[in-house]
Amino acid sequence: EHAVEHKVAMAERSQLEYFRKIAASATDGSTACALQRPAPSGCVFHMRLGEVFTDISPNRTAAQLWHGRNAAGDAYRESFGERYIQTRAYFERALRRLPNGTTHAIVVGNEKSLLTFASDAPSAKHRKIAAAYMRLFLDWLGQTGLRIERRAGSRLSGYHGADCDYLYMAQSHCFVVSGGSFGRSISQVVQA
Repeated sequence: EHAVEHKVAMAERSQLEYFRKIAASATDGSTACALQRPAPSGCVFHMRLGEVFTDISPNRTAAQLWHGRNAAGDAYRESFGERYIQTRAYFERALRRLPNGTTHAIVVGNEKSLLTFASDAPSAKHRKIAAAYMRLFLDWLGQTGLRIERRAGSRLSGYHGADCDYLYMAQSHCFVVSGGSFGRSISQVVQA
């Protein structure tokens, strides 16, 4: 068991170093990603959408996912997909920790996104729930006084698009992570 934990830790460190090198070296705009950097006064909010909504508990609504399972706003965690979806309470806590001088939120996420290895494409029902969840988030965020900028993700196909999103988000001065290892590794790069 300890050997497995050690291998996972080494793999995560290797991945983190790889992306740090990419982010540090890709500054001249010559990459296929059309490299841009978030403004220092912006905070990037990574929204995990798309295929994670295919694996939520049956009959779960966007409002339930947004508000949580109790008065404290604790997230639902009954299904695999729900592990990636954060509640309003989570984002309210993140908002209180934004750096001074933050004037706008850069929202990175696309309700229609689908990872290339995902086995189930979002159905019309799941896309509708994801879009409603995003509307709830954006409506709430709009009431905070922050200017909102949307970034729907790269248009490059396959993993190239995710790599470009990673490069963009990893260069932010402020990053609010959603669920999953992709966002956690970006958070580690931003904090470094």
